[in-house]
Amino acid sequence: MGKLLLLVVMVLAGVTGWTVGSWSGRDARQALAKAKDLGEQAQTEHDKAVKALNQRIASMTADFERDSKKLADDHASAQAELSAALANRDQRIADLVRTRGGAQSQIAALRQAASSASVSPEERLRLQAEITRLQQQVADQQTLIAGLECSKVQVPAELLAPLRVGSPP
Repeated sequence: MGKLLLLVVMVLAGVTGWTVGSWSGRDARQALAKAKDLGEQAQTEHDKAVKALNQRIASMTADFERDSKKLADDHASAQAELSAALANRDQRIADLVRTRGGAQSQIAALRQAASSASVSPEERLRLQAEITRLQQQVADQQTLIAGLECSKVQVPAELLAPLRVGSPP
């Protein structure tokens, strides 16, 4: 009977061990299944984030390329305008010198007319106003001529460097 009791205790111990082991194994399987679900969710979120980032990078790249092209086009346009203005510089200087000479001749004639004794005071004031206007016109033309003449002189690169920030070379 002792052996039978020992055999029953061993069977009961085996059944108890198997039951306890299966319960802890089930918890481990549930934890593993939960970890797999969390891993799949994390992978899904990662894929969504990568896709969103790739779309943002593509959008920013397109914006950058569009802005770069616009900047290059604006630079080319400004350069063409400057080249056109400089191409006609000598002819424009000659025209300004000619019109300045004509205005100076008019000033001399008006001064002579204003100094004549037969001119009324009202007419003298009108002539003086016209002389002042022509003198201002001559001064403006002289400034423009000097500026156009100055544009022929090359400017050192170190003076132009700060102006080139943000524009293509």
